[in-house]
Amino acid sequence: MSKRFGRRIFLAATSTLAAPAIVHGQTGLPDRALRIVVGFPNGGGSDLVARAIAPTLERRTGRHVTGVDT
Repeated sequence: MSKRFGRRIFLAATSTLAAPAIVHGQTGLPDRALRIVVGFPNGGGSDLVARAIAPTLERRTGRHVTGVDT
């Protein structure tokens, strides 16, 4: 591996780690119901997990959580 290639990896890694500190995201949740979008059909494993975590999210956030399958 060349020295130049190693520097590129180092710069990419450090910029990736520093990016969250530079970029400011949303500070809070929206004032409406939260939706869990599942990209698989009803009854699958992803759908079951989304339905299982929805009540916990409702308790923790204080907002209504719905699951939407696409």
